[in-house]
Amino acid sequence: MPEPKLTLSTKSPPGEDLALACKSLFHLFPKWDFRAHGEIDSTNSEARRISLETGGDAWPRVILADYQSEGRGRHGRTWVSPAQTSLLATVMAPRGSFPVPPSILPICMAVWAEEGLSRAGVPKTEFKWPNDLLVNGQKVAGILCETSAEAVLLGIGVNLEQQREDLPERSLKEPQATSLRLELGNNHPGRLAALLAITGAILESIENPGQMDPILDRYRDLCVSFGTTVAFRDHTLGQVAGEAETIDGSGALVVNVEGHGQRLVTSLEDTDD
Repeated sequence: MPEPKLTLSTKSPPGEDLALACKSLFHLFPKWDFRAHGEIDSTNSEARRISLETGGDAWPRVILADYQSEGRGRHGRTWVSPAQTSLLATVMAPRGSFPVPPSILPICMAVWAEEGLSRAGVPKTEFKWPNDLLVNGQKVAGILCETSAEAVLLGIGVNLEQQREDLPERSLKEPQATSLRLELGNNHPGRLAALLAITGAILESIENPGQMDPILDRYRDLCVSFGTTVAFRDHTLGQVAGEAETIDGSGALVVNVEGHGQRLVTSLEDTDD
């Protein structure tokens, strides 16, 4: 198996902050293979291409970018951010290689990212199931966890430097977008420090995840979705809605659908062709 290495794209070189962050992270996490791009379609898409091309070689990897021309969220939704204003990353490894079941990875990723935001100076982060991280009720980050034939892909986008005019308007039913710059003001650590804090916390947690019960409890304590109505597609009922109650031990959302009882909903997306 090839040795892990740090690759800074020559076709689309990363900016100074991202390049310095990757060099530092590669020194701190020498078992990981890092690839950094100035521009790419999306880090999850690139990770999936690599998984199809290389199979089990040179695992695990971290793909990072300054800008995504086709950034996306769950179910094909777009993720838009100006260049060099965000953390845009995907952590990838073979299916079965993570120390936790795939179904619980979106929950883990949220908690691991929350720790990173805390290290970056955010006093409190909350979760909106399945993939939003909120600061003061506004969305500061999104998570997209997918599986392919070869790999598990853990994608994350965190708004770091955006001003209000840089952020897209969201529907009134959804949390409005914000950034660390807007929320922390003069206490914002800067993009380089935030890249290191958040990515470092995620990789550190993957290498030493600890017990799952504290992770599940942390998510339950900070999730604002419980007690609200959520819509989802059930395998037997089709598109339905019900009241979110909690998450179970597998990381699935427990939803009470009137007349049908409790249903389980997972946030892991399968991208196999």
